[in-house]
Amino acid sequence: MKRLLLLVGLLAVLVTSCGGGGQPLIGIRASSDTAVGDPRFLFAVNELDGTRRGGPDEHVHVTATKLDDPSRVIDADASFVWIVPDVTGLYRVDLPFDAAGRWQIDFTISTGESTDPFLLDVQAEPATVAIGEAAPMVATASTAATPIGDLTTDDDPDPDLYTASLDELLHNGRPTVALFATPAFCVSAACGPLLDQMKTLAADHPDTDFVHVEVYQGFNEPGFKPDRDHLVPAVVAFGLPSEPWMFVMDGDGTVVARFEGVLGEGELDAVLEGL
Repeated sequence: MKRLLLLVGLLAVLVTSCGGGGQPLIGIRASSDTAVGDPRFLFAVNELDGTRRGGPDEHVHVTATKLDDPSRVIDADASFVWIVPDVTGLYRVDLPFDAAGRWQIDFTISTGESTDPFLLDVQAEPATVAIGEAAPMVATASTAATPIGDLTTDDDPDPDLYTASLDELLHNGRPTVALFATPAFCVSAACGPLLDQMKTLAADHPDTDFVHVEVYQGFNEPGFKPDRDHLVPAVVAFGLPSEPWMFVMDGDGTVVARFEGVLGEGELDAVLEGL
């Protein structure tokens, strides 16, 4: 699987600028699957030496302009979301792209600094399962037949997240939240923190089924490598280009929300309250 880092430094399409303070800044796309119909977009802002900029008190305004139709403009304020509290995080913004193609993205920071624009190719359809589509009816391993130590690389697993196969949950009339994450092999550092959030959220929503799907299988076997040959079938079925990903399905198995990388305070609560 092409595992796209959610942290700094992966995308070479980025450009830099000297802002009002004279310090070169770089804007970094962190979303791996940007398409019409799903407005959630993640990014980071760094200095050239790799120092991460940003935090709850450093606000960023985003402007997206369609290159071949400058009348299409989206303006929105981003919110900062911690990956690891008080250590590192990403900005999240809703950009409701209404047309596929190339868009210019501009970031302006509350300090008066900005990055030069960079170009973003918005796809007509997402690579992963889209909002409004039926979730794939794919089986996932559970403690019904497998020891929990072979189901997850989490060093403190919640057994309730592994009691049932995903396909058993999708049409039981209850909402389902599925998290694809690999705490031990995650290249983004976001898998463990998001899984910890899920444990808390599961306790807060007893009327919803929660399941953690480890990205890789066979990780306890000699010679294991976290590569495409060891992906679990559910990761392939959902078309995941990165990790972690969280999907929310209604009682009929339809995807009603999806979250890549990080989860802001109240994001999942708002979705579940609407079901």
